[in-house]
Amino acid sequence: TNNPTLVFQGNITWTETSSPIAWTKGTGTITLSGGSGTNTLDFDGQSIEAVTVNASGVVKQLSDNVTVAGLTITAGTLDVSTSNYGITVSGNWSNSGTFTARSGTVTFNSSGTQTLNAGSSSFNNLTHSGAGTLQLITNTLDMNGDFSQTAGTFNANSLAQTYAGNFSLSSDTTFTKGGAITFDGTTAATYTDSTATPQNMGAVTITKTNGTASNNKLTLVSSMTVDRMTISASNTL
Repeated sequence: TNNPTLVFQGNITWTETSSPIAWTKGTGTITLSGGSGTNTLDFDGQSIEAVTVNASGVVKQLSDNVTVAGLTITAGTLDVSTSNYGITVSGNWSNSGTFTARSGTVTFNSSGTQTLNAGSSSFNNLTHSGAGTLQLITNTLDMNGDFSQTAGTFNANSLAQTYAGNFSLSSDTTFTKGGAITFDGTTAATYTDSTATPQNMGAVTITKTNGTASNNKLTLVSSMTVDRMTISASNTL
């Protein structure tokens, strides 16, 4: 309740007995620094303050799902682990270190504007479920899994995006095109735009690279509006 800055340098373990433990979130910051090797982070699925990872050469690895008021990686690695724990973010995301997404899902859920600077790391699945705007800044977005926008606005802000999995826009959402969009990866994927007026994707390239032709395919489940479409050799729309 005093909104301090909390600094943790090792493992974080949340142990419950017969009664659940509640974390009362303030407006301070949790900094994960120091340590060595791999430190595990167990917040027991709680909603916590904004988190900063500042631990050069150290891996901070989730051992449960977590909801954060914002996430900044300034040094070191944040790893969702082989259990692919989920991260829900109600604030901004800024990465100048390493994010190891594995097969996990990151969800942005704010009713306000959230900024996303992916740095040089890729995402797996990304969901924008907030009624506000998710806006890319500084770096392009590279995704190895599925993109799903179920509410609000996604603003690409003149930045390129690469999608390897399924791409889905729910009804009453807005997609503001930016730089070029590339559908890549090694598996077949689908494109679904359920908005009343199909959103303009801008310049789109399909360039999947599986040795099996049936996997080099983007299937339209709805109409698709583009400024320009490029389909690479051995690919199918």
